[in-house]
Amino acid sequence: MEIPSSIYSKNNISKIYLKSTSNDFKKEIWEFFKSQPKEENGFGNSFYDMKEEDFYKNGLNILFDREKGIGIKKGDVPKTVFFLFFNNKIIGIYSMRHSINSQVKHLGHIGYSIKKEFRGKGFGRIGLHLSIKELRKILPNEEKEIFVTTYNYNISSIMILISNGFFNYANNNDIELYFSVIKNNNIWIHQIPFDELNNIVCIFNDYIKFLKNENLSEFNDNIINENLFKKYIENNLLYGIYEDDILLGFCVYEKIENDVLLINYITINLKIEGKDIELKLINYGIEHGKGKGCKIIRIIVNDKMVNIKKFIEEKRFEFKKNENIKISNFDLIKSIYEKLI
Repeated sequence: MEIPSSIYSKNNISKIYLKSTSNDFKKEIWEFFKSQPKEENGFGNSFYDMKEEDFYKNGLNILFDREKGIGIKKGDVPKTVFFLFFNNKIIGIYSMRHSINSQVKHLGHIGYSIKKEFRGKGFGRIGLHLSIKELRKILPNEEKEIFVTTYNYNISSIMILISNGFFNYANNNDIELYFSVIKNNNIWIHQIPFDELNNIVCIFNDYIKFLKNENLSEFNDNIINENLFKKYIENNLLYGIYEDDILLGFCVYEKIENDVLLINYITINLKIEGKDIELKLINYGIEHGKGKGCKIIRIIVNDKMVNIKKFIEEKRFEFKKNENIKISNFDLIKSIYEKLI
C-alpha cells in the first residue's frame, strides 16, 4: 500500500476509521499482531508469537472476554480493542478501558500504537481523535475526564496528546507523564490541507480587518495571502486548530536557524469565541519545538493581541523588540518574544 507523506486532506482523512475487534477481519488482526513487537513504549503485545490457528481459537476469545471483564487482572476493568484502518488496511491499535479506578488510573483509559511505517504522518493523531469519540459512548456519565499515560522521551506521543487537547497534570519519577482531557473535548490540532486554502485566506483577511478596527473596504490582498499560505501548506508549516471539522484558528510553526522554532501568523476565526484558541496554538507550538530539537521558541504577535501577550509573559517569554510591518498598505506593530526550552 502506498503511504502518503501527509494524510491531511479531506480525501485521505475520509479513508481513516476505527473498528472494534471482530471475526469479520480476524486474519488482518492476526497479521497486525505478528508484525508488532512484544512491547514498545509501554504498549504490550501478548499475541506477537501466537500461531494463526491458535489466535483464531484462543486469541480472539481473549479479546472478546476482556470486553466483558472476563480473565482480567484483579483491580482492572473491561476494555475494548479497536483497530485503526487506512484504505481498508489495519495500521494501528487503540485499547480503551470502559472506566477508570484508583488502581488503573496510572495506566489511563487509552493505550495505542501505530505501525512504524505509518508514524510521523498524522495517523496517530487522527486515531486518538476518533478514539475519544468512541470512548465517549462507553464511559459512564460520572466520568468527566479521559486519562492517558506516556513516557517523557516519547515526544511524538506527547505531541499527539497535546494536539488532541490533553494537558500534562502529573509526572512520576520523571519518566511517566500523566495527561487528561475533558470527555466532551472535540478540539484537535493538525496540519492544514490544500483544500482549506480559500478558507484560510478569508479568515486571515477578516482577522486583519478586525485588528485594524477600521472599515477597510479597499482591503484586498487575496492573491498575496493565498501565495503566502500556499507556500506554508506546501512545506507542512501551517497548522490549524479544529473543533471536529470546523477551523477555529491557525498559525505557522517554522524551524529557523538551527535551534529556533518560530510561531507566527496566529489567527483566529472571528465567528468562534471563548475557546482560548491562541493559547492552545502556543502551548502546542512549545511542544512542537521540543519535538524538532529546538532550544528557543520565538513568537511574533500583533501589538493589539493583549490577551496573548499577557499569556506569553506568564509563560516566561522574554520581550525582545517591536517591529513595524505592512499589510495591505497599513502599518501593524508586531512584538517579538523568546523563551529557552
